[in-house]
Amino acid sequence: MKKHCMFTLIELLVVIAIIAILASMLLPALNQARDRAKAVKCISNLKQAGGVLTLYMNDFNHYLPASAPQKAGKWYPWSDTLVRECRYLSTPDVLFCPVAKKPDTAKVSDGSIFWYSYGLVRSYVRSDGSEAHSSDYYRRIDKIAKPSKLIITGDGAVWNTQMSTCQINSYSADNTGALFFGHSYRATVLLADMHTEQLQVNQVPGYRQSGLAYWWNGISPVYTKVNF
Repeated sequence: MKKHCMFTLIELLVVIAIIAILASMLLPALNQARDRAKAVKCISNLKQAGGVLTLYMNDFNHYLPASAPQKAGKWYPWSDTLVRECRYLSTPDVLFCPVAKKPDTAKVSDGSIFWYSYGLVRSYVRSDGSEAHSSDYYRRIDKIAKPSKLIITGDGAVWNTQMSTCQINSYSADNTGALFFGHSYRATVLLADMHTEQLQVNQVPGYRQSGLAYWWNGISPVYTKVNF
């Protein structure tokens, strides 16, 4: 007499329910592992970007590229300068956060993709204490008193769309250039001594707190002078 091994409907539903419960328990851990991997990749990218910026500064008397220099009446992102103009990189991949959103229409060939690279800081402080932004100002960093406290590039975002942008400021008055805390509520940044950190919102003070400032605190008209 043959024995037939068959699941009853109830047994099958029980097995499906158990699998669903296990999947729901594992999914958050898998998502966290995926997000952590992207955060580690972001750190690696910015370390490599620091090496490329160092090459640029060695060639240009310790000056950083401008965040968005204007040439012949047209604006160009800083990463376009490094890749297409100076050719320090054959591919721009390390200049983009793994979670950065880039439109399908953005291209390397016409430079449009570089607007979605990491943000390069463009904020500074005037002599009257007010903040200003300059997209085409070339900052010199060899005179900085505390380079380990000055953000020069990092995760940037357009405020509402969370799309990466090539400039970052100490605040976002016009909905562009804010730090993007996209790695478990942390933003990856590269500082002037070329080390990387992942900062939470409460770790990034406003530009007026000069003792703790992470922002460019140059004094007009000598913008290359930085005091912390």
